[in-house]
Amino acid sequence: VGISPGIDPLAQQAQDGTFVFTDVPPGSYGLFIYTPMSAFLMTDAKTGEYVNVKVEAGQLIDLGTLYVK
Repeated sequence: VGISPGIDPLAQQAQDGTFVFTDVPPGSYGLFIYTPMSAFLMTDAKTGEYVNVKVEAGQLIDLGTLYVK
């Protein structure tokens, strides 16, 4: 998993914390959180594993509620 600025899909975020990615090409993706000081790969709060998402053409994915430690 790596970061490719200017190439990677970016989410549009609402004030309530919800977000959506649009027009994401098929493939496997890790979710990164960007802050003014850093970027880090999200981990599942329950399992400690990285959050990876496999996107297929025409698919809509609901990630549910994500928690950040």
